[in-house]
Amino acid sequence: MTSYEVKPFDKADLQAFPDVRHLVLPDVMPGHAFTARQNGRIIACGGVVTKHP
Repeated sequence: MTSYEVKPFDKADLQAFPDVRHLVLPDVMPGHAFTARQNGRIIACGGVVTKHP
């Protein structure tokens, strides 16, 4: 699993999910939108992957 740095679409996402920048997003490439899920529930949606290791 790889951790990616992501840029939420809006500040509300970042406030609601302060760890969104460090979510593990498998199979996502920079520039792609993301939806983060945990245990099948969407925990954050929207945002753009800005870079990865």
